[in-house]
Amino acid sequence: QLQFKKDTYEEKKTFRFYVGTWNTNATMPDKKVPLDPLITPEYKDRSDLDHDSITVYIFGFQEIVELTANAIVRAEEKNMDSWAALIQEAINLKRKNSRVLLANKIQLVGLAILVFVHEQFVGNVRNFTIEKTKTAVSG
Repeated sequence: QLQFKKDTYEEKKTFRFYVGTWNTNATMPDKKVPLDPLITPEYKDRSDLDHDSITVYIFGFQEIVELTANAIVRAEEKNMDSWAALIQEAINLKRKNSRVLLANKIQLVGLAILVFVHEQFVGNVRNFTIEKTKTAVSG
């Protein structure tokens, strides 16, 4: 019987996802770092990327901290937070009619994931978790 009433509780929408990955090579986040290759890469057979049509951006980072023993043990998240702010600003500069907000983030030593969601849909994102499990030293 639920199948017959699905129109009363079901709503279908189409979303566009943008997924990118970048090896920062332990570069400190800075406004001088060109983000266009990450935000708007150039491909031969594509029309201009319409950032306003993208609902969710997901970025994976490698080597987000300096790969020294001390940095690996501490694994501070300040670099990830700085990269998140720079990326969010860069995306929002590309968008004309809307903004994105940071919905979630996680860092495990030198790896990080940042997820940005269109401001209109942030309230619809529920039960959204990212988990990490340390192993080996300090795990």
